[in-house]
Amino acid sequence: DLHSFPTRRSSDLRTFAVCMAELKNYGYVDDQAYIARVCEENQLYKHFGKSRLRWELKRRGVSEQSLHTLEDYISEDDEIRNARAAFETAKDKYRTDTYVKRRQKIAAWMQRRGFSFETIRPLLAQVNREEDQNFDEQNETDSAALEQDYAKYYRMQSRKGYHGWELKARIKRNLMSRGHCSTAVQAMMEQHTSDGDFDKFVDRKSVV
Repeated sequence: DLHSFPTRRSSDLRTFAVCMAELKNYGYVDDQAYIARVCEENQLYKHFGKSRLRWELKRRGVSEQSLHTLEDYISEDDEIRNARAAFETAKDKYRTDTYVKRRQKIAAWMQRRGFSFETIRPLLAQVNREEDQNFDEQNETDSAALEQDYAKYYRMQSRKGYHGWELKARIKRNLMSRGHCSTAVQAMMEQHTSDGDFDKFVDRKSVV
């Protein structure tokens, strides 16, 4: 790409030669030096995995031949350290999500940053251990919120004059739009159906 620069931008080859000399002095056209510097910066700041680094370097014009030496600059220990750093960032990033969604989002985020699932899997086990002690409490919180939203939407849709299957469908759609788990919503709707909530017309004036 650099060598095609004079034909596109300038015919002054002498100026180009001077620029190339300066670039070499700064290490910008030395693939190996560039790879080493990028890997060093990655260890300190970005914490990408090898496959993401390889893609980034290739995108910036590093040759395939030079990329074969990437393993010389990132050891397996380096990869694990980068994965742990990325995991801590992801764990904090998705700290407000429920247990299942949190694990899924952490895994997807780390894969986009270039880590294999074999590297990610042991870290996800830590989420499991950390969340196990709060899992029941989280379920209770989610169930209470679902029940509260159900009561709210039951009142709202009943006051609008809906009943029977249409009332049920609207409440279910409302609950799903609030981000509740589809399995939990389905189970709740079946329970309220068996309780007779949708068996008869509900006068909107009778709904408090």
